[in-house]
Amino acid sequence: MTNRVVLVGRVAREPDHRTTATGKSVVELQIAVKKRMKPSDPSERDADFFRVKGFNSVADFVHGYVTKGRLIAVDGRLEARRFTDKDGNPREIIEIVADNLQALDRPTEKTAA
Repeated sequence: MTNRVVLVGRVAREPDHRTTATGKSVVELQIAVKKRMKPSDPSERDADFFRVKGFNSVADFVHGYVTKGRLIAVDGRLEARRFTDKDGNPREIIEIVADNLQALDRPTEKTAA
């Protein structure tokens, strides 16, 4: 069986980078991917938003070079995760675990290191 996802879109919010207790580097971000066709109802979004998680070298790359608004390509796999929220309610989220992530545009003057 195959579980592969390839997306191109813009980073919708600043990536959240952290290091686990075991020293593993982790980053979480959200990517906005434009829909093929604009919705007929102007109140609908013209993009879909996806959660992306990356580890180790992917997380370090994002931490060093990727900011909100950057155009990126994500190659990874879908993963479902269940947890209990702070109110005790069971939750499930589906996110993309990035095996490879590339920036497709140049950083702006404001974001250049």
